[in-house]
Amino acid sequence: MPSRIAADLAHLARLASDGGLDLRQVALRVKADLLLSTANPPAEDMEAFRDMAAALIPVIDEPTALILARKLAGWRHTPPEVLAALRARGGEVLAALVRKGTPRTPAEIEDSAAGADAAVTLALGARR
Repeated sequence: MPSRIAADLAHLARLASDGGLDLRQVALRVKADLLLSTANPPAEDMEAFRDMAAALIPVIDEPTALILARKLAGWRHTPPEVLAALRARGGEVLAALVRKGTPRTPAEIEDSAAGADAAVTLALGARR
């Protein structure tokens, strides 16, 4: 992502926080979409996204987390920390990651299958 766009997004985020308008979720989705549209995102942009996502994923609303999970699950550039933050939300967000084929260790699969979360169990069963 060009630095001009990153600067514009940062400025928009500052305006939102100064005015009491919370655009963090929108900024996170926009940043994700911009990175997804780049064949080889620059390392500094990925680092900024990783930091932003790590801070915001625990506090964003469920619909936004689901959108991000669906978009980022199969993207080869998604930072592991971002996937971990999405996984930690559990429930439908974790199920979306599982359905989209996010790599999981055998221990993670066993933990999910043994858990009481029906959405994740169904998603595991639907994986090929």
